[in-house]
Amino acid sequence: MNDEETPLYVAAVDGQVDEVAALLAAGADADEESAQGTPLCAAACWGHADVVRALLAAGADPQRAAEDDFTPLEWAVLGLHEEAAVALVEGGADPNGPGAPLVLAADRGALGVVRALLAHGADPSQRDEEGQTAREAAAGWVGADVEQELIASLSGDGPVELTRTPRAGGTERIEAFRPSAGVGAAIETGHAQIVALLGNG
Repeated sequence: MNDEETPLYVAAVDGQVDEVAALLAAGADADEESAQGTPLCAAACWGHADVVRALLAAGADPQRAAEDDFTPLEWAVLGLHEEAAVALVEGGADPNGPGAPLVLAADRGALGVVRALLAHGADPSQRDEEGQTAREAAAGWVGADVEQELIASLSGDGPVELTRTPRAGGTERIEAFRPSAGVGAAIETGHAQIVALLGNG
């Protein structure tokens, strides 16, 4: 493992697909792990689907995670990045792999990601480490004040900046950021739609 952030990792974080392509063409290892993780995990985390595709085309392992860390697909799901998640499963990531991605997406209310994972073979009956199915994870949020729960999840004190962005399917992406602590989180409001989509699964 490289103790420094590699140029490829930095380019992946920044979504610089042309720079990523140039570094790969010059011989950079698509899977080289730096102190912060792999380039593919970085691209997935930030939702840079074009970079995800470039790294996969260069041989990056879609299942590889840094020690005690998330897989690229888990990062994409946590970030609510549907296009990156689709690129990963189309590139060989297991939709039923570590972390139960479908359950994770349902818990985050990410309706588009849930639909995409189901379309690529995710198993609605899979359970996460807590024993929940995707439907059960989503149902736990129905009726909750999602915005207040999101704010409560942030560490530190001080005002919180909120951003709401409409998403396909009638849901919203809510982002919360507390400048005094430099922490943020995001969630979508698709929990009820996910419960309906999954039926009795």
